[in-house]
Amino acid sequence: MAASGAKQLSEVDPEARLLRKNGQSVVGYHGQIAVDDTTTMIGAVALVQDENDLQQLKPMMTQAAAATGNPELVGLADAGYASGTQLKGCVEKGMTMYVPIPKQAFHTGKDGRFGTDDFRYDQATDSYTCPSGQKLVRGKTRLNRRGQWYNTYRSHCHICRSCPLASRCLVPSTKCCAIDRWDNEDVMVRYHHRMATVDGVMRQRGAVVEHPFGTLKWWAEINFFLIRGLVKCRGELNLMTLCYHFKRALKEVKVTAFIADCQAQMVLQGSRV
Repeated sequence: MAASGAKQLSEVDPEARLLRKNGQSVVGYHGQIAVDDTTTMIGAVALVQDENDLQQLKPMMTQAAAATGNPELVGLADAGYASGTQLKGCVEKGMTMYVPIPKQAFHTGKDGRFGTDDFRYDQATDSYTCPSGQKLVRGKTRLNRRGQWYNTYRSHCHICRSCPLASRCLVPSTKCCAIDRWDNEDVMVRYHHRMATVDGVMRQRGAVVEHPFGTLKWWAEINFFLIRGLVKCRGELNLMTLCYHFKRALKEVKVTAFIADCQAQMVLQGSRV
């Protein structure tokens, strides 16, 4: 590990990664699927090494859009996919997304203190207004966090020191208030408000996307991969998806219609020889 710079190593499958599943640590891969809500057919499938889902929203929605021929898909995803960069990418492609934004993403205050959402942002003046009515203006400081750029907005220290609300705004080690704002923070704010105005959407997501997983795990008794290596496991997942699609197709068109179609195709192919 020291020679390669790797942070973890699995002796059973060197390409597998440590994941957190249902509160437990397991070694494996993250399976991703996008499911059509009318047919419960899988429109996109992927297997990745990422330890979470944060970078998978745009790739999965792009794959699903290509499979359905609809670039303006409406997508539902759980909070594990709540990435501002990924949401922005989906918006730019013309998609409408419903993704709950975790409260910590908006810096909700703790222990009676103010949080970021207690400060009002004014786009016209590019400044924040604190609960006491004072301005936080943008400084020259720019921060790069995992490829995302943030601007820092600060208050005037002499005003904060005499503010009657200082105890709810500042911690003992700080002299003034500061807020870091992502360049595309409006994306996160917009989705935060959107999710606050809908009801029952996420229940619909769970009913749709968990159905194929449940079918594979309980009907096919596939709870783990039988082979090793990322490429081989991807092939195994694709084979699982094919079997699932075949089962769904038989249910939708019925066995007799499927047999008749196969016979017609055989006749058609025979006439071409």
